[in-house]
Amino acid sequence: MIAALAIFGGLSAAVPVRAAAPASSTPTVSAIVFEGAADLPAAELLDAVLPLKSSGPWSPAAADLGAQSVASAFRNRGWLEVRVSTSAEAAGSSVTWRVQISTGPLYRIGETRYEGVETVNRRIVERELDYKIGDPYSPRALYRSQSRLYKTRFFDEVWTRISTTSAKTVIVEISVKERRLKYLKAG
Repeated sequence: MIAALAIFGGLSAAVPVRAAAPASSTPTVSAIVFEGAADLPAAELLDAVLPLKSSGPWSPAAADLGAQSVASAFRNRGWLEVRVSTSAEAAGSSVTWRVQISTGPLYRIGETRYEGVETVNRRIVERELDYKIGDPYSPRALYRSQSRLYKTRFFDEVWTRISTTSAKTVIVEISVKERRLKYLKAG
């Protein structure tokens, strides 16, 4: 087994590559090189490009999917303006795939606005949020918050929307339709 070098924003990491297979019509990936950003761990970047594996077959479609996955991994951590470009360098039957990453600014949660919260105590809504002001923006945190709000069974519908500011903050808007509360009157 040979180790190809993968570069992660100035850091180096070995990516295992098997010895070259017999010549075939499908080229193989000899190395995956990440350039420009070291904001995510190397293992997570490699997981994001799972469609392309070192020593696996080269496919432009898999490369496109891998680039989209890398961009998504950064957006899920608050880099909403991330740009990912790729290039492939062929040498015989092998390809070195280069992934250039420009993260842009990190967006953080600014404020949360509420609409439709009338009879339910707002602290109950705030308790179910999976983020705090100042956290890096994460769509996953919004999805988890929305799910947690549904699970309270106080709401029939929950929507979340975001907007951004020039200060690179994200304003979260949570709109709810409260479930009719049923009362039992005794006496």
